[in-house]
Amino acid sequence: MFLFLLVVLSVLKEGALFQQFSRARSQSKQTLNNSVNGDPLRNKTNAKLEWLEGNSWLIEVEGVKLLLDPVFDTLDFGMPSLYKGDKKFFKNYEELTESIGKKADHLVITQGLADHCCSKTIPRLAKVLKKSARIIAPPSAFPFISKSFPSDRVTYVRPNDQVVLKGENGGEISVVTFQGSQVGPPTQEHENGYIFRKKGADAGGIFIEPHCMWTEKSIAGLKADVVLTPTFGQRLGPEILHYTILRSGEPAVELARKLEAKKIVSFHNADAETSGFLTKVITQTGDEHEFEKLANQNGIEFIRVEAGLALEV
Repeated sequence: MFLFLLVVLSVLKEGALFQQFSRARSQSKQTLNNSVNGDPLRNKTNAKLEWLEGNSWLIEVEGVKLLLDPVFDTLDFGMPSLYKGDKKFFKNYEELTESIGKKADHLVITQGLADHCCSKTIPRLAKVLKKSARIIAPPSAFPFISKSFPSDRVTYVRPNDQVVLKGENGGEISVVTFQGSQVGPPTQEHENGYIFRKKGADAGGIFIEPHCMWTEKSIAGLKADVVLTPTFGQRLGPEILHYTILRSGEPAVELARKLEAKKIVSFHNADAETSGFLTKVITQTGDEHEFEKLANQNGIEFIRVEAGLALEV
């Protein structure tokens, strides 16, 4: 299972630092009570979304602009002979870093792996982000984040943590953390998923787990308005014996149903100009039209986002 090994090797390259600092916390973090006894306070989410290809987004909620998982360079996991990937729409990475970095109020990372936390992008962003920008990330991102940002600007979060972020215009939102994907060996700590919602609300908001990996336990008590999820699934190896990389379709619709979300925004995060051996053993799964049909049958609006186009939800 080559991609699995690739990810494991990528993680192990920074393994010692991760083990040493995986408990790192910021004092600004607050603990979230996931209890939903009674009727939750649910405000309609005012949000704008701009997909920047791959797993990267500029998400504006209540006027607070979040840069999520920026990968603004060639993606190769440090092993270009096995895999190399470049964006199809955004070609000038330096210009993209400059323009998007200056817009963002804060930086949010879901996973410490290269396709979410790019070691080539983070140092460049550190030069253009606002000095007031905070960085929200899982402990697995410590080896990369700590090289570019001082500890007083970073909050390392785990499931059930909640952080309040302020925008330059005075808006405030809550970032709710839940258990995300487990990428790597069974002993590897789970990465993060997030809900971005208006401060003070107990439900609603924008939900993202970039691999659509969730369990009943991981989303217990959570409600959202919009789910961001991959358009297609991916698997490594033959169908009879494979490793699932991404999920979509039925698991995404079931997720939206349980969250009581009214919209699914799908993004083709694996669509890139790629080369290398791994591309020959990775298979795309799922059918976009069937995905949309299933969502509509469950009363959920299905939206396929396009790179670089702002979307209001």
